[in-house]
Amino acid sequence: MLDKKSGHRKKLLLVLLPNPGIIDQWLPVIDRMGSRVDLVLFSPHPSNLYQLRDDDQMVKILSSHIKRVVFRVDGVGWFHAGTIKKAKEINRACVKGARFFRGGNGFGRRYVLKMIRLGIGWAGRLRFRRHVTDINVEIAAGDKIIGDFGAFNETCMEDVVTALSGCDIYSLDHGNVPVRSGEGPAALDQSLLNASSVNFYAFSERPEKNYRARYSLPKQQIGVVGIPRHDYAWISQVQKLGKVQEFSQCIYVVSRPSNKTYHPVDRKILALRDIKEVADRLGLPVVIRSHPKEFQESVFFDVFGRQDYGRNWVTTQEHSYCAGRNAVFAVVFHSGVCVDMTRIGVPTIERLNLEGLPSHHTAGLSCGFDTAEPMTSYLAAGLVLPARSRVEFLAQVERVLSDRDGVVTELKEAYAKYFSEPNIQRIVDEILY
Repeated sequence: MLDKKSGHRKKLLLVLLPNPGIIDQWLPVIDRMGSRVDLVLFSPHPSNLYQLRDDDQMVKILSSHIKRVVFRVDGVGWFHAGTIKKAKEINRACVKGARFFRGGNGFGRRYVLKMIRLGIGWAGRLRFRRHVTDINVEIAAGDKIIGDFGAFNETCMEDVVTALSGCDIYSLDHGNVPVRSGEGPAALDQSLLNASSVNFYAFSERPEKNYRARYSLPKQQIGVVGIPRHDYAWISQVQKLGKVQEFSQCIYVVSRPSNKTYHPVDRKILALRDIKEVADRLGLPVVIRSHPKEFQESVFFDVFGRQDYGRNWVTTQEHSYCAGRNAVFAVVFHSGVCVDMTRIGVPTIERLNLEGLPSHHTAGLSCGFDTAEPMTSYLAAGLVLPARSRVEFLAQVERVLSDRDGVVTELKEAYAKYFSEPNIQRIVDEILY
């Protein structure tokens, strides 16, 4: 992509916010642009690089397109690198051991520990001084910025706002949420609207109207493009790049880290035990895709058995289009992957129990839906089968086994209410031309 005035190639910066899910949304567009852009992975949040696993299929594809990585190291500054691997190396060197010097009682002790952490950081900065950079050097007027505009209001973007003032911003939601609330723009959002242009891509006409109301933008700056990664040609491409599945049939589980709000660890363990019970009864192996933040996977070994790993169950970082394509059904706790599964014809059960939890722990799950009882937005939209208990889970499994095609048809009808057919080419054309 050449700047007609200067003759220089322009950059396309992918903002890694709020999490690696944004990669999945934008990668079909990036891949179709190919060599016509110079892709820069831009990571303003210090911790997001750690979530990019080397064995993740989408990270591997993204790495083949990246020309440069620009990232912030906590308390140290901005750096650049040629690869994700090198960026993570620099990041580790600047914070290595710093976690041992956090906390402490008393002003004097906290001050000393802070000085030690700063020393570690600046030692790393000195070691990699050739990789030190400045945000105003890395972003210039006329650059193309892609990401999720709604996530740009994070505090880590405050020093980036001025640099983006002359850029063109293109936004896709990082998650496949069917309905979002109509809250007004945050102060930082409003500042970013001063960019050269801000263009939103909506999954359907419903969020398109929401964007117009929220940001007071003209209709021509908001396009309905569906979910880009649901383009069947892209799905086929991803599946061809994936490994040959060792199981001809399976139960596919999309995991999520337990938390102290809507997904307590004791409820997660009960859900996993229900899955194991069904798997044993049906004689089906279980394929588990762990979450990028799920670094502690001992709970899987505790439930499914260490001795049975590789035979009756496995974990994977393959994309769901690959890992779940042979699934009789999928199970999620709370995940937009349920929508991906519907797209490839796999029925999904949401095994999540929110009963009895404080309302402030579950309030955000329904997003724009006004529901009488706590539930996720995917359940409120009819995009998953509900299973709040073992009894409900067993009943939904029986339903899938007895009428799988009917269940898939039902879920696809719900999909059509909230998501349009994908139009990757429109995004590509508007960014390039």
